[in-house]
Amino acid sequence: MNKAPLTITSNNVSKTYGSDNPALTATYSGFKLGQNANVLDTQTTFLTAAPTASNVGQYDIYVAGAQAQKYAIQFTPGVLTIHNASLQV
Repeated sequence: MNKAPLTITSNNVSKTYGSDNPALTATYSGFKLGQNANVLDTQTTFLTAAPTASNVGQYDIYVAGAQAQKYAIQFTPGVLTIHNASLQV
């Protein structure tokens, strides 16, 4: 049986230096017959090397883990951008 192609792309997000990381989410492209992420046998997971105290800059957000019997899944990373914090006087 041929599996339908499904692309899961990590959404780009940003935050201010020193704040908590925002929720990491994904966009799904390729579901058939009105299906959505609920049909995945294993849900998507996210990983970034940017903890709360990370310096200003850009960090990859890797998306992985999702599995589904009827879909051939391709993963596309996103970017977490950390901006300078405003100077507090």
